[in-house]
Amino acid sequence: MLIFLFSGTFLPVDRYPAVVRWLTELSPLTRGADLLRGLNTGTPDAVICAVDVVSLAVIGVVGLRIAVRRLARLTLS
Repeated sequence: MLIFLFSGTFLPVDRYPAVVRWLTELSPLTRGADLLRGLNTGTPDAVICAVDVVSLAVIGVVGLRIAVRRLARLTLS
């Protein structure tokens, strides 16, 4: 619930205190909201979009590797 509240979907992330802003920048939902907001408004910044896409790809690959390792451990035991 908190990840949804602080992801920048309701308020811009820059309105939050510095500590909360730093934590929200690590969230994949914030990256997705940033990317979609830029694409929907027609004002995408190339650097920000590239950072968002790379961040989402890295988070996806890390999550996939964790899932594969856990499933391999479950099937071996």
